[in-house]
Amino acid sequence: MGRELTASTLQPWFALIDMNSYFATLEQQANPYLRGKPVGILKESGRSCVIAASKEAKALGVHTGEYLGEAKRKAPGLITVPADFDRYMHNTKILHSLFTDLSPDVDLFSLDEAFLDLTSCRQLYPDAHTFFKVSQQRIQSHLGDWVTFSMGLGENRLQAKLGSEFANTNNYFEITPSNLDAVLMETKVEEICGIGFRLAERLHRLGITHVYQLNFYDDLFLAEHFGPFWGPQLRLMSQGRENHFLENRSRELPHMKSVSRSKTLFIATKDSKYIQQMLYNLAEDMCFKARRMKLAGCYIGFSLRDTERKRWSGQKHLKGRWISRTNDVFEVLLSIFHDIYHEVLPGNLPSKIIKVGVWLGGLKPLTQIPLSWLPEAQKGAEVFAAIDKVNEKHGLYTVTSGKLLNFKIIKPEVTGYLGDKAYQMKFSS
Repeated sequence: MGRELTASTLQPWFALIDMNSYFATLEQQANPYLRGKPVGILKESGRSCVIAASKEAKALGVHTGEYLGEAKRKAPGLITVPADFDRYMHNTKILHSLFTDLSPDVDLFSLDEAFLDLTSCRQLYPDAHTFFKVSQQRIQSHLGDWVTFSMGLGENRLQAKLGSEFANTNNYFEITPSNLDAVLMETKVEEICGIGFRLAERLHRLGITHVYQLNFYDDLFLAEHFGPFWGPQLRLMSQGRENHFLENRSRELPHMKSVSRSKTLFIATKDSKYIQQMLYNLAEDMCFKARRMKLAGCYIGFSLRDTERKRWSGQKHLKGRWISRTNDVFEVLLSIFHDIYHEVLPGNLPSKIIKVGVWLGGLKPLTQIPLSWLPEAQKGAEVFAAIDKVNEKHGLYTVTSGKLLNFKIIKPEVTGYLGDKAYQMKFSS
């Protein structure tokens, strides 16, 4: 009787699915007029930085992070579209659901890419082509036929990630023992996930430009030049083995330890009332997130930065008290604000503020916090619960405070790296 096939007896096999020009492609899928045209995604209307570009814009030389003026010089017909982070996150949640149907082990690496462990799925997907076609059919049937991706496959996450870089748009590339060395010889050190700008510069100074060259140096040399951590990590990379940066990050802490929110303003301001409204706006985003996770915090703080990069900040520790209701948190923020600016309030601030940030730390599950039996406290909790229920169904700020009257509300954004993916995947918008 043959031995039963299990994950432990099969050769490891991983895939990385990387969505092509994700933000721009989703906008083109939603608006057929944009298809086939160079599109640049801006964080908001009026911003001057392209945060994502369509395949057509990239073909003309436009890249992520480029100033709008330079992008339009390269692509005179560039169409700019303000980012719709709600749409992008909604589609990522659809993707995550599809990925979990394809594999029992999914690690969402960022907003537009995910690792799938296919080791135990060999009987379902006998080869790379079969898995690619199954994935393509599922993704396009749910997100639309304009949506494409590149897929990399290999025996670990590093190889899958490299394979996705070698794959053409809407195609796949599998790294195998027979082509691994050739791939590593073509891969520049800065193209390896985990090697940042500074480390790449140090490698270049030693004449190491491609990752395979690391095999020509012994472990002692790497340890002497890059230390006890990066020396061994570079050795793993040189052999196409998984490094620390690509380890499965789906193992989350029991709960988040802090939540925060920050905003760079369109125009620097000295308006004290505007800054206080911005603090409330950011506090609502932050507290809404904490409440959805059923957490409360005892450290509240904020920071302000002016156009000269001078920074003001303050924090309070509520000893033995944990809060997450926006009004309670804002009351603390306001007291810190007055402590810092007591000489200039009411009136203008001493310098023009360009960035505002708030945070709530020392988070603790509500089940571990004693509840107040005071009728006023219970009534307040019931009111916030009712408001949250409406906002969860219809979108944040459907019901909001009068403190934001005549204020242009800033809604939450999704970060590409998706560091809070456990929260994002658990709670649908």
